[in-house]
Amino acid sequence: MENGEHQAITIEESDSNIETSVGSTSEIEESSDNACVILIQRRLEENRREGAQSTTERDIVSICRLPENLARISRRATEPEKVSIGPYHRDKDEVLEFQSFKWQFLDSLLSRMEQPKSSLRLMTLAMKELELKARAQYSELIQMSSDDFIEMMLLDGCFIIELFQQVCQSEDSADVNSLVLMKPWFRFSLETS
Repeated sequence: MENGEHQAITIEESDSNIETSVGSTSEIEESSDNACVILIQRRLEENRREGAQSTTERDIVSICRLPENLARISRRATEPEKVSIGPYHRDKDEVLEFQSFKWQFLDSLLSRMEQPKSSLRLMTLAMKELELKARAQYSELIQMSSDDFIEMMLLDGCFIIELFQQVCQSEDSADVNSLVLMKPWFRFSLETS
């Protein structure tokens, strides 16, 4: 073959529904291309229909447990040692001791607000509004009462916010009221767990 000439070879399969007719090389290539495009479009539409039928709000989750086969590789790398965020490990003995620190962090966050009681009420109501959406993000049903779930979200969320606040503040100044600075072991234990 010289000067960019093309030659087409037609291979017929016995189970193919696509018929090709003998014609010029460009006609055969175009016919083959069209058949391929049509086949892919059909499969794409079928996939979309199946996906639309099987996808429910419960299928769209973002918080899952680590698969057991991965968790077995290293329990130390996958199980919390000091603090638990969320419902999966919150009642384990290893993290129960830390719960009191979460309350201290919530109190510290509220102490900087003009009206702590009113702020706490507003945060609690906001969490209540988010409860159903938050529960839907988990891959499994969370067996907690509404009040316990809301408390957990509020406590864990405020703990994270206040922890970031205090760590950043402790790097900028020597704030004596910082729970992170008052307990030197605290920051170390979070960094190493």
